[in-house]
Amino acid sequence: MRLPARRILSANLGVGSRLPAHLVSLGRVMLAALPPERRAAYLANGTFKPVTPRTVTDPARLGELLARVESEGYAWVDGELDPAICGLAVPLRDPAGAVVAALSINTISGTVSEAGARKKFLLPLRRTAQEIRSQMISG
Repeated sequence: MRLPARRILSANLGVGSRLPAHLVSLGRVMLAALPPERRAAYLANGTFKPVTPRTVTDPARLGELLARVESEGYAWVDGELDPAICGLAVPLRDPAGAVVAALSINTISGTVSEAGARKKFLLPLRRTAQEIRSQMISG
């Protein structure tokens, strides 16, 4: 008997790889950091096609999620780009406080809930982001 493997996003992703920002936790952190007018333009002009059954395609709902990311300081995405992957991301800020990048942890969907990921990964991600920021300030 042969069972098909769950599709997991290509392991060939590396530095410089591009994915649709709204579908991944790193991208949502970056989108949430946009000035309000740029975020509104992205939502108004973007094409949000479903990639999986969980993909958020409604611009208004995506706007709500980005506002949540901005207020809570992290993004959680589960199965929107690939049904087998979920991720948690936090902003990386420069010495002036502007978001310049994001840090994330990704794992297999269904192995951890958002609450579980927050409990296990959020503090270490935030500490790492702060450590990198401190190096930017002192370095």
